[in-house]
Amino acid sequence: MAEHPKENSSMTDEERQKLAKSLDDDLDSFIGSLKKTKYKDGWKPDTWEKEMQEHPFFRSKPFEDGEELPPLIQGLQDLKYDKTLHTEEELAATFKEDGNICFKVKKYRHAVDNYSEGLRQRHTNTELITQLLTNRAAAHFHLGNLRSSLRDCERGRGADGWPPEGDRCGPCSAGTGLGRSAEAVRWCYRGLALDPTHSELRVEERNQMKAAAGRSGNRKRRMTSYLEALRSRGVRVLNAEGKAGMAEHPKENSSMTDEERQKLAKSLDDDLDSFIGSLKKTKYKDGWKPDTWEKEMQEHPFFRSKPFEDGEELPPLIQGLQDLKYDKTLHTEEELAATFKEDGNICFKVKKYRHAVDNYSEGLRQRHTNTELITQLLTNRAAAHFYLGNLRSSLRDCERAVALTAGHLKAIVRAVQCCTGLGRSAEAVRWCDRGLALEPTHAELVRLRHAAAATQRVEERNQRKAALKERQQKAADDQLLEALRSRGVRVLNAEGKAVGGAGLRPELLSPQVPGLESGVRLTDGGVLSWPLMFLYPEHSQSDLVQAALETDTFSSHLWTMFGPESAPAEWDPQRRYAPGRLEVYYETDDGLQARLVPVPPDTQLSAVLADPRYVVKGGVPGFVVLTQDSPFRAEFLARYAVDER
Repeated sequence: MAEHPKENSSMTDEERQKLAKSLDDDLDSFIGSLKKTKYKDGWKPDTWEKEMQEHPFFRSKPFEDGEELPPLIQGLQDLKYDKTLHTEEELAATFKEDGNICFKVKKYRHAVDNYSEGLRQRHTNTELITQLLTNRAAAHFHLGNLRSSLRDCERGRGADGWPPEGDRCGPCSAGTGLGRSAEAVRWCYRGLALDPTHSELRVEERNQMKAAAGRSGNRKRRMTSYLEALRSRGVRVLNAEGKAGMAEHPKENSSMTDEERQKLAKSLDDDLDSFIGSLKKTKYKDGWKPDTWEKEMQEHPFFRSKPFEDGEELPPLIQGLQDLKYDKTLHTEEELAATFKEDGNICFKVKKYRHAVDNYSEGLRQRHTNTELITQLLTNRAAAHFYLGNLRSSLRDCERAVALTAGHLKAIVRAVQCCTGLGRSAEAVRWCDRGLALEPTHAELVRLRHAAAATQRVEERNQRKAALKERQQKAADDQLLEALRSRGVRVLNAEGKAVGGAGLRPELLSPQVPGLESGVRLTDGGVLSWPLMFLYPEHSQSDLVQAALETDTFSSHLWTMFGPESAPAEWDPQRRYAPGRLEVYYETDDGLQARLVPVPPDTQLSAVLADPRYVVKGGVPGFVVLTQDSPFRAEFLARYAVDER
């Protein structure tokens, strides 16, 4: 092998060349020894055209309206318009560029949408706002929306540097298209004040002046028509000499001076004004009233600015349009289903998912045979249910959609997401395999399958742990029950009856006393450990022992609680409760009368629990403690029949 040259050694050029050749040969040998594998992630021969169209660098045709974007292109779109990565000014500039691209390919409606999105961004760059307004005005103009175009021109009027260079005649063109020649001429003058050499504005000004001259000729023809109308109605007018007579039509061969024509035109105008003034004046009764115009405006479908609330009554005009839109006598059920799908899509886009579900459901109630439309409705409703958190309903719709159209990947992906949300990882893996069998390179399904498979392995491990723990707990419960049966212990069941032997069950041993960490248990040495409750009825107090062995005597616990080395209880500062002065009892019931059974202090707990008269209640053995010389003792014992030990 080639040796690394030592730091202090000197090499000739020939030695360096030999060393370099040796290293190159070793590298070639190492690369040649590597395992050769085929590249598996490339485009397949039978689907390469489709996959190529889904790549952003090779896409050769635009997407249709409503067409779902491939994951890679959708991701680039999300990055492009992410508000966390770009300022609102940058987003506005991006929307302007997108609008310019749409404008160049004559997609004027898409251009308007992009410029509008740019104008919705909040920033202070007036030059950019002016450009967006002017560009949208141009798009509106080509769509024939002349009033919208003119309105955008007027909005940009107050910005610095407006109109922008190269678009001085936009307002003039809009005014011309609307037939407002005078307004168009004023816009021309305003533009020429900024750029006196603008050739297009000069041409537009001349054209508007010619149009005004043409309208003058039209005025003469209208005057002739007015004369005929006045003569047919017998209207008399004053002539140039001040005499009343019928309005005369100028003779074809007569020649009139300009002064005579002006007098005649003035006379006709005055007569027409007089005629109009003599008409009966009536107020327009059907307009919006000053005090209710805002409410009436909101009831008009073209001016409504807010959606209707659930249950709100629709105004008659809007109700009529709704009835026409969903009239079964005017539309087939397939057309109605498509209409409900469109309405649902609109609700979905604004995140009104409940309304979207209602619309998709109405579409599915229509009876027709278009399986593609039914599949789309089911898949869309599944998406709405998913965002509402109704994962089972969403999964059910996905199953129905795939049953109709087996290769519907959108429904399969949604089903995987639902199964993942429901914690059904095994089912999610099966759905992923089903989708990948149709499209092995589907990026989202590959990602979801890896996640679901990992979750499935964790769930299977947890299930094995839970099963092992359950088996261990059952074995421990069986040992505990066997120990209790062998000792003759009896407990109180839910019906209030004492049971023992085969009637013992683990749930009857669960402690019902707050603060207890555990109930009875069997130690490694085979000894039972019980929680104990000592009651002091004279003071309405109690003590709880967390764990007492069945071999312990009662005196050992009393000595621990009330011995001279222990601090006195708060309720017994005089230390009347001393181990030598205490008596222990337990309560029993023979069905006729409540009885007390005394317990000698040196008795072990196991002996009491084995007594047929003793019953464990609530999983915790309980005992009553009294003092020998207390007046309360005699009063308390008088309530019971006291048995001999």
